[in-house]
Amino acid sequence: MEYRKSEGKCKDFIHRFLRLIRSPVMTTLTILNFLFYLTAIIMFIIIIILVMVNVSRKAELKMLENQKADSACSVIWGEWGNCSAPCTDRHKDNYKLPTATRVIEKCYGSCGRNDGTCMNKSLRGYVDTVYCNLHSCQLPKE
Repeated sequence: MEYRKSEGKCKDFIHRFLRLIRSPVMTTLTILNFLFYLTAIIMFIIIIILVMVNVSRKAELKMLENQKADSACSVIWGEWGNCSAPCTDRHKDNYKLPTATRVIEKCYGSCGRNDGTCMNKSLRGYVDTVYCNLHSCQLPKE
């Protein structure tokens, strides 16, 4: 293609630009430059998304911490154990009543101490006791 002089500077620039674009080296560099910018934009979007997720998680954790401090203590108890005796013997052990026990398995909310911690050491292994088999044992007939 033969180069001809154009009358104005604008047409001269456009002609040079078009000639430059048709060059195979410039086409390769243009494609590489486009891929570089596309990669940079995608990385920028990923970073923005990660920052937004991080900020939202921190806000959610802060909200949960505030709710934890305000929530009441809720306890999940284990199953009742067996009764210590099948009946109540009034003449044995100073009329000691038989008992059954159960233990705390899980705790939700602020329990035990005033620092807002849940399931702290003061509640682990806490035992609830209740009297059971309160009926009298039958005395053998003589």
